[in-house]
Amino acid sequence: MMPPSQAPNKPNIISRDNILALIYEELEKVNQQAISVDENTDIATDLNVDSVAIMDIVFELEERFDISVSLNDLADTRTVKDLTDLVLSLSDK
Repeated sequence: MMPPSQAPNKPNIISRDNILALIYEELEKVNQQAISVDENTDIATDLNVDSVAIMDIVFELEERFDISVSLNDLADTRTVKDLTDLVLSLSDK
């Protein structure tokens, strides 16, 4: 029997590591100053990412993990950790 993490019909398994990997991948595209990014990085302030780029990142997360992020939830999201926790909480619903 195959472990659940390797099940063929679950290509987008939602785990903290998968979410972080996608966030880091998307932030790499907009990280113009090549700043080191970790979970405590403030996306808008530290990386100087504008709201359009943030919405693009959120769209990728919504598509990949089949979730819907409300603007109210996003308003309280500042760091990579905040965004990761938000995606995890929405995926549990």
